[in-house]
Amino acid sequence: MELSEHMIPKSECSRLPLGTLNVTELLSRPQRAPDYAAENQALVSLAESLANRSDDIFQRLAQHALTLCGAHSAGISLLDEENGQPVFRWRAIQGKLEPFVNCTMPRYFSPCGDVVDGNKPLLIQNPVLHYQSLSGLDLELGLDLCEALLVPFQNGEKAVGTLWVVAHDHHKHFVQDDLRCLESLCKFASASVMALENIKNLESTSQKLKDVQLRMDTALGIGAIATWVWDIDSNRVYADHNLANLFGVAACDADGGQVETFLDAIHPDDRDAVRLRIQKSLESREAYEAEYRIEGEGQPLRWVSARGRVMERDGVKGTRLIGVVVDVTERRKMEDQLRIKTEQLAEASQRKDEFLATLSHELRSPLNIIQGHTELLRLETPGTPEFGLPHHHRENAARHIRLRSQGYCGGCHAGHSIRSGCEIHPPSL
Repeated sequence: MELSEHMIPKSECSRLPLGTLNVTELLSRPQRAPDYAAENQALVSLAESLANRSDDIFQRLAQHALTLCGAHSAGISLLDEENGQPVFRWRAIQGKLEPFVNCTMPRYFSPCGDVVDGNKPLLIQNPVLHYQSLSGLDLELGLDLCEALLVPFQNGEKAVGTLWVVAHDHHKHFVQDDLRCLESLCKFASASVMALENIKNLESTSQKLKDVQLRMDTALGIGAIATWVWDIDSNRVYADHNLANLFGVAACDADGGQVETFLDAIHPDDRDAVRLRIQKSLESREAYEAEYRIEGEGQPLRWVSARGRVMERDGVKGTRLIGVVVDVTERRKMEDQLRIKTEQLAEASQRKDEFLATLSHELRSPLNIIQGHTELLRLETPGTPEFGLPHHHRENAARHIRLRSQGYCGGCHAGHSIRSGCEIHPPSL
């Protein structure tokens, strides 16, 4: 809800209305004695709101301004945006104007706009007569806006709104002590609001960091990866829960425990080698790499691959070894299985060669006898019964026997299939 539809151009915002008075006017008015006890109580109440991080700090601020100044209405207006236009939003109101809480006013040529632009207090008599943006307030609620006192509400050095009090009675006039109280409340409240914003920003940043940490932990957990930092000077290890689980150590040991706790979890046969690699890396400043077994308490034997780097702290004395540990147990199992299969294949190949060698020997003996008889047939003289076999048949039989003998023997020695280099059709004898 906007109090007025009339938006005055920004060029006119520097011209103050005729009803605006210099706050030095307050000095000429009858003064009242300061009530420091009530003021201190108000500040304590605001401090409690800050401590409790209450969202009603603006309402409390308006209530204390109303009470301390004896006003009929009090509130706080802050810069905002609505429908793409800059406006002032009445964030909190106490008193007779309370029905207008959360309404908006134009940014330019309004009492709040003049205070923010000048970054100084403003005292206005009959403000409705001089600011069209306030027209309708007195008619809607039947209230007179007789006098208003506004002070800038700052965020750091920049004015971002106003704290204001209004008198609806012509007999009520604000005095110098009212200005002092408003400025005191405003200064404390603005510091409080900045503190709350900082806390919210820190909480938001903290939550984002937690989200990033959760995503990283999830990724590391899926990949069976652990991270660690060893502060060498203090001999303290700071690691994530993945490393604690992997090494089977307590959570407190992963948050500043001694490095020996982690070294004790390494398999005894690998421990000395790991120590030597760490020492070499510290002395040479080279990258640290090691692959070893760990057997944490209550944990199965695991193979891990560790990598790290020695780093000097920026601007701080001391050296750290930072790195990661990856669970490679499954990889090592696959490598062992592959090695066993390779050995089994090699053994089977050896047995095959031995079998073929034996077979070659067993085949060669009878073939030699047959080959000898065939040679004898070739040497038979005319007139004998055996000589009646055609000559080309005898030659073909002898050639067939030689090739078969060479094929069996040569193939067996080579470790291949027993076969002849050519196809032969022996004749019927």
